[in-house]
Amino acid sequence: AVDPVRVDEVVGVVDVPELLEREHHDLLINNAGFGIKGRFEEIGLGQIQSMTAVNIDALVQLSHAYLRTARAGDALMNVSSFLSFIPVADLNVYCATKAFVTSFSESLWHQQRERDVFVMALCPGATQTNFGERSGAAYEKLPAMLDQSADAVVDYALRHLKRRRRPTVISGALNRVMGVLHRLRSRKAAVKTMSGMDF
Repeated sequence: AVDPVRVDEVVGVVDVPELLEREHHDLLINNAGFGIKGRFEEIGLGQIQSMTAVNIDALVQLSHAYLRTARAGDALMNVSSFLSFIPVADLNVYCATKAFVTSFSESLWHQQRERDVFVMALCPGATQTNFGERSGAAYEKLPAMLDQSADAVVDYALRHLKRRRRPTVISGALNRVMGVLHRLRSRKAAVKTMSGMDF
């Protein structure tokens, strides 16, 4: 179980927002986040609020602090998820928080271009981390071709960060193909398909 937390508890241990405004950094990667698998009404409200505090509130607070003092050439990368495009019933709040991250980052990408500050949303699919174990999502049941190493995701992200062309990048060739295919289907069909997968 995850205990409820406040945004200041998430980021206030070393007062990261104050640090970002006091010291210049040419890159900020917002990578903190977690998910909880289950029926919405059966998950404790405190756990849900902890998830939105980390996945949304802390990310917004850190992005705001960073962009207030960002200079031309600086970059902000927000780690979202492939699931930000396709809701999964048993990961409903997680998917929704990542949909926020993707939309928020794309909007910032457009807004910050006039300052020559690059903003990018990174949307990895299943990755070999402890996310599956911590969230209760059985990633080990997914086909191996869908499971990327963390190093592969990082390499892909850094290549696209260097190019500075797109506001949103999806790591993994198969994930990108699936993303295109899902866009061609109705939202109803997409959520039924993804929710029927054994995560």
